[in-house]
Amino acid sequence: MDRILKSARASGSLNLSNRSLREVPDEVYRNLEAVGADDKWWEAVELQKLILAHNNIEVLKEDLRNLSLLSVLNISHNKLSSLPTAIGELPLLKSLDVSYNQITSIPDEIGSAASLVKLDLSSNLLKELPNSLGRCLDLSELKASDNCLAGLPNELGNCTKLMKLDVEGNKLTMLTDNIFMPWTMLTELNAARNLLTSIPESIGVLSKLIRLDLHQNKISSIPSAIKGCSSLAEFYMGTNSLSTIPPEIGALSRLGTLDLHSNQLKEIPVEMCKLQLSVLDLSNNSLSGLPPELGTMTTLRKLLLSGNPLRTLRSSLVSGPTPTLLKYLRSRLSSDEEASGSTGTPAKDVEIAMATRLSLSSKELKLTGLGLTSVPSAAWETGEVVKLDLSKNSIEELPNELSTCSMLQVLVLSNNKIKEWPGTVLSSLSNFQCLKLDNNPLAEIPSTGLEVLSKLEILDLSCNTASLPDPSVISKLPQLQELYLRRMQLGQFPTGLLCLRGLRILDLSQNCLVTIPEEIKDLTSLTELDLSDNNIAALPPELGLLEPNLQVLKLDGNPLRSSLVSGPTPTLLKYLRSRLSSDEEASGSTGTPAKDVEIAMATRLSLSSKELKLTGLGLTSVPSAAWETGEVVKLDLSKNSIEELPNELSTCSMLQVLVLSNNKIKEWPGTVLSSLSNLQCLKLDNNPLAEIPSTGLEVLSKLEILDLSCNAASLADPSVISKLPQLQELYLRRMQLGQFPTGLLCLKGLRILDLSQNRLVTIPEEIKDLTSLTELDLSDNNIAALPPELGLLEPNLQVLKLDGNPLRSIRRTILDKGTKAILTYLKDKLPTQ
Repeated sequence: MDRILKSARASGSLNLSNRSLREVPDEVYRNLEAVGADDKWWEAVELQKLILAHNNIEVLKEDLRNLSLLSVLNISHNKLSSLPTAIGELPLLKSLDVSYNQITSIPDEIGSAASLVKLDLSSNLLKELPNSLGRCLDLSELKASDNCLAGLPNELGNCTKLMKLDVEGNKLTMLTDNIFMPWTMLTELNAARNLLTSIPESIGVLSKLIRLDLHQNKISSIPSAIKGCSSLAEFYMGTNSLSTIPPEIGALSRLGTLDLHSNQLKEIPVEMCKLQLSVLDLSNNSLSGLPPELGTMTTLRKLLLSGNPLRTLRSSLVSGPTPTLLKYLRSRLSSDEEASGSTGTPAKDVEIAMATRLSLSSKELKLTGLGLTSVPSAAWETGEVVKLDLSKNSIEELPNELSTCSMLQVLVLSNNKIKEWPGTVLSSLSNFQCLKLDNNPLAEIPSTGLEVLSKLEILDLSCNTASLPDPSVISKLPQLQELYLRRMQLGQFPTGLLCLRGLRILDLSQNCLVTIPEEIKDLTSLTELDLSDNNIAALPPELGLLEPNLQVLKLDGNPLRSSLVSGPTPTLLKYLRSRLSSDEEASGSTGTPAKDVEIAMATRLSLSSKELKLTGLGLTSVPSAAWETGEVVKLDLSKNSIEELPNELSTCSMLQVLVLSNNKIKEWPGTVLSSLSNLQCLKLDNNPLAEIPSTGLEVLSKLEILDLSCNAASLADPSVISKLPQLQELYLRRMQLGQFPTGLLCLKGLRILDLSQNRLVTIPEEIKDLTSLTELDLSDNNIAALPPELGLLEPNLQVLKLDGNPLRSIRRTILDKGTKAILTYLKDKLPTQ
């Protein structure tokens, strides 16, 4: 043993597995400090890796906290019934394996092991996982199989780096949507052998999921959202209660193994035959036959069908080699091929035949990416196709036969080689609603080419070599809702579309536009506007009038200010609207027309509510509406550019709330404030106040809320705050305070106190006298120690913020537990009477 311990002292890694240990040697808890202390002590390394697996250890002591550099701890296959709270005091712990023990609960302190990446809790007696696991933000692998878990904490959704989750063999009845949504990095999910009855719709967000195992549950259906799991390679759904498979499963192009054994399936969808499976288990279901299209799955190496009442297949085929069965199924496709009239390659014929068969029920014919040089007759022969997708082929022209497709509503011709406008065909499609002709070498778009499409709702002409012949022709499409003219060499905004009041999406990106007309304000239905990659140097303020309908405005790649381009759309639109102007001095107006409207509307509302809100209007002075009625109780002038308050405000005797945050007020408005005898709330934060006079607050004896945060001036005399006996909320954030303002210690009614972002070093013990405090923010100061008397504010004090202080008197584990734990700790430090 001594030799092993000495070796570990030199390497930092100790392996004591399979040694029949009943307890951890004390030398380990002491970080091997006593082992070989005289032998080259300068070469000693603190323990970083500790393996104690396959022993008979029953207890892990709290002394574990001494191993502060430990990154790997494996104590699996022992007899532990609990873990010490000290597990949360290992700041570098990345891997923890406690599997195959008898642990009944995990301490909340594990949430403080912030570096944890891998956690194995398998084969224990756990009934729940602690919510605090959600604080382990680096967690990428969690194993908790073979326990007694009835649910997973919602807080696990905070672990956005999670890649592997194994909860097999528990008592889970559901997996909630809100957990799945953030797990976009998940690659493996095993929830087999549980009591699940459904798969949440949010499964579709797991686009990186490679392996999904849900076998042996009670799941009755697979959601269509499964198509979002585009990386899925292995899917195990055996021994469930499935009666159908959604056709969307055909979208899982990377799926190689699909296990559906022991369900209640009566048929499999044709769409599933598009998969490139190597293993398909359909055994022990209720299948009476197989679709012939399954024969095209040439990648299939293993097909299991036993235990099905297959009547259409000979038993020798079912039990024989898979290639023989697939060949037989392919032979049954020949009739479909002849019906399609195709003369292409066999593989292409099969694709067309499958698509044609699907279209009989869906009315949608999808023949994309087949390398077609002409439109196959299957497109028009049934006469019932509603949507025809021929994108990503090499088609050069449309046959006249397509004119007979009177039911056709959607025609997708994107990414082909069409050079001439298919006017003859289009003019015959009276029910036409969607045309996509983007990415074709169209030489010309005739001026009469669009007039015949009066019912068109979606039009995409992007990336064509031809420009619009007469932009006004677009105005002949009154039903248009979506228009895509990306990379169309447009040098001017197509003014013809300005009359399309129903237009919702407009894409004019990658053109040569220089200006946008102010009439764009008339497109009041717009929700998305893409103007990216043009030469636009300025935007018309009228664009701001499209708020709030316009949700997405893309401007990247234009010579505009970066702050405009990078900001959120609503903020940009509000900014533009604030710039709406006419020559106000020349017109005699007190503001811009838009600003006048805002003020008039707000004034009208204030007549009943007694509240006048004029925020973010770019005001440089207080409008007369603020005092003219004389009945305003609350006046909000925040987020403007006001420099001073007019004396007329002194007449507002009913004013109780005055909000002046984020303005440009430099001098204390003492004259006005001294007349507002009923003022209860004053917010003057974020102003460039040069001075707060010592007598400035005395006149506000009824004040209950005061915010002076983020001003250039400090308090001239901190004791003046004691002259505000009714004060309940005080905000002095970022006020350059070097000392605690002792004047506030007599404010026995103070509930909220914000002293954050100052330079405080100490907190007086008299803070215990503020017995009404419920929130205290001391974050971002230079406080190294807290007075124990602060603990006496429990239980009233509910929120105590201390982040950003060099606190050394309280352990991090206590700080992480929150306000109650901190106050209890401080109270325990008080000397006993």
